[in-house]
Order: sequence, then structure tokens, then C-alpha cells
Amino acid sequence: MADDDVLQPLQTAIVTRLQTDSWFDPTQANYVPVISEDKGLIDNQIAAAVARTGIYLLVQMGEAYVDHPNMRGPFFSNVEFILEVGEHVMKNRGESGTGKTALQDAHRACRLLHHPTPDDLSVCLLVGRDAIVISPPPEGATAAYTILIQTKGGIAPS
Repeated sequence: MADDDVLQPLQTAIVTRLQTDSWFDPTQANYVPVISEDKGLIDNQIAAAVARTGIYLLVQMGEAYVDHPNMRGPFFSNVEFILEVGEHVMKNRGESGTGKTALQDAHRACRLLHHPTPDDLSVCLLVGRDAIVISPPPEGATAAYTILIQTKGGIAPS
């Protein structure tokens, strides 16, 4: 990671915030796996999570906006992360599943990521206007929701 990278630490902070909650904590029974694009092959991770419990939560970089392109940095005025909860309903709500629905997971993620300020980052996270939106399920899933998480205030490389 480059010293001036501000986006990867922010994504890592989101994953960490989620995984500190028992709902998403991998040390707990019936946890919902949190997957991020910094861990390699996303498709393989999703397939493994769906095969194991029938549900997952994916954290991805959405968009980073620069309102003042002439400023040094760049200074990102707003950064958006897209979270996707995918569920194979029959698997997840069966004996080997978590019993936590995709909608419940989406709501829990929103509660955890609305107004925290991650350590060592001078930015506050908040749930975007289109907080939870039903979305087409990816391969292997039968239900899915997309969650929009945004930064409050700008963020720039140090």
C-alpha cells in the first residue's frame, strides 16, 4: 500500500468495523462472511461463502469524486463504497445457514456504518440516500441488496 493511499485504508476500516460486530465476526458461529476486493478473487470467495452458509456481504470501492481538480492531492470530496448482500435463500435459511436474511444483514450493516469515524482517518462514514436497494442477485444467490456508504467531508492523501 502506498503511503498516500487513502482509499484502501478506508475500505479496510469498513471491513474491520463490520467484523467487530458478532453478526459478521468470523470467530462466531453462524456469522455472515464479509468479503472485500483486497483479498483476491472475489468470485471464488462469494462461491465459497454461498456454498458454506448461503450468504455473504461484499465491500467494494464505488466512486471517488473530485470537486476541485486543481487542488493538490487529489482531494476527494466524497467517496462511495458499495456493499452487496447476496443470499441463497434455501441454503441460508436451512440447517447449515446463518438464519439471518439478506435484508436483516443489510439493515445491520447500515446501523454499524452510519456515523462512525474510523481510527486514524479524519472522515466520518454515513449511509447514503439510497441506503438499501434490492438488486439482481449474482450467480449462486437468489436474493440481493445493495447498500451505499459515503464519506462525510473530504479525504486527501497525507
